[in-house]
Amino acid sequence: MKKISISLLLICTISSISVGCVALSTYDNLWLNGGKATFILHVRDDAGLPVEDAEAFASFWDPKRIHNTDTDSTDKEGNVELSGRAWTDGSFWISKEGYYSTKGRADFVLSRQEFERLGLKEWPVSEQNVELKKKRNPHPMIVLGRVELILPEDGSFVGVDLEKGNLVKPHGEGTQADLYVAVKTKEVPFGKRTRLHPLSVTLMCKGEGNGIQLCEADSYSEFRSDYQVDLTRPFQTRLSWEVKEDSFLGTKKYLTFRVRSVLDKNGKIVKANYGKIYFDLIYRNELQFDAIYFNPVPNDTNLEFDPERNLEPGERQAQRFRRRRVYRP
Repeated sequence: MKKISISLLLICTISSISVGCVALSTYDNLWLNGGKATFILHVRDDAGLPVEDAEAFASFWDPKRIHNTDTDSTDKEGNVELSGRAWTDGSFWISKEGYYSTKGRADFVLSRQEFERLGLKEWPVSEQNVELKKKRNPHPMIVLGRVELILPEDGSFVGVDLEKGNLVKPHGEGTQADLYVAVKTKEVPFGKRTRLHPLSVTLMCKGEGNGIQLCEADSYSEFRSDYQVDLTRPFQTRLSWEVKEDSFLGTKKYLTFRVRSVLDKNGKIVKANYGKIYFDLIYRNELQFDAIYFNPVPNDTNLEFDPERNLEPGERQAQRFRRRRVYRP
């Protein structure tokens, strides 16, 4: 052991004399050892007012998996600062009683050129405006989670009963065709065999007054949709998407619907049912809905669901809904 130590010392000494010591740049040191990363969050409610005393929690990525977190509460202006040692990125969560929790994230890494151009000594600060939606009027609804529909392989349209979350007869147990669905597929090589691959999804509504709307979702909030169906927007009778990577809508989009419309002699809607659909993915000719929300009260456009008051009558479905953890407003 003594001879090995002397040899290593001689090698290190010669290397230092011939090459010299190379100090790590600030940028390389941050990549190697991590550095201070900071969130500055401005928390507002859905009316734009500051939210005081909201609980804030941040977690920063650490390759050594050390519990690297920070917690604090928002001040009277709705502001909070959270810091920790990060190698690349971090995430935060904001919550308060009477509000829907929300989350966010940031990549703190810049390119070497940008980092040096700004003359930084640590990761740049991520300053973000965060919306914390109030719980206004959570409402009982018929909510069906993890609805899986096996559609015909020939791409033909099949009716879906949105209240029951099932295909209409003879394909399922549904009785009211609220929405028609079709999936185009093709055979693709799969090892020594082939399998069905989805190409596109088409949704269609029939009947005067009925239709669907494609909406932008707040994918960071616990409450992803708007509070009400927007009746000032037009309803579409047909929407189609190409399927990419097994997901054609993802968490950034959702649908609202108006179905079972009854019109007077002048063509004005006097009665209809409203709701929303969170999609999941498409696999082969199987379309999966994360959840279908059906408001059974005629003409009520409220989309804010109370998870404690699901009107879905089937206990088996209710158990599956809870087990799959999609019980959200």
